[in-house]
Amino acid sequence: MRGPAGASPLTLRRFPDGIGEQGWFQKHPGEHFPDSIRVGRVPRRGGGIDEYVVCEDAGTLEYLANQGTAEFHVWLSTVDAPSARTGSYRTSTRRTTRRSRSCARSRGASATTTSGLGEHAASAEAALTQLT
Repeated sequence: MRGPAGASPLTLRRFPDGIGEQGWFQKHPGEHFPDSIRVGRVPRRGGGIDEYVVCEDAGTLEYLANQGTAEFHVWLSTVDAPSARTGSYRTSTRRTTRRSRSCARSRGASATTTSGLGEHAASAEAALTQLT
């Protein structure tokens, strides 16, 4: 889940008790996350620094899926350029999301996409297919 010039921060939607139970959004890595999970430091508006999970490999994606993550909300920018959003990246993100959705559905997996500022693939299977 990489942007044009580096890795993009993630906001996770987790359902650790199952998709039928109450879930929540997780913006920052948990203290229990292993050291192998990359954490990007992003300046916060108004001062300070926030840490976000960055998914650059199948092992990280597998760990997050095993933690009950069902949605991966990928920033349109990267940890190296947190305020940059390019039109070509939006086009690339849409294309990748649509291909991921199509691939997941062809394998019988549930996949949903939404649009707003970006496109989000709400399927761990779809994202895993991208990385493997």
